[in-house]
Amino acid sequence: MNDLKKYRQLKEEETQIEKKIAGEITPKELEKLYYKLESINKRKTEIQNSLQ
Repeated sequence: MNDLKKYRQLKEEETQIEKKIAGEITPKELEKLYYKLESINKRKTEIQNSLQ
């Protein structure tokens, strides 16, 4: 999978997580989602840097 496709996939995952956060979830679920969101953002940054 090329970097642009990976980036788009990460962006989609990020959107799905944000939708879950907007819904009713437990604090423990929220903590897991924020951790996953942080991981996605790090990977997106790495991909953006590799594309430059």
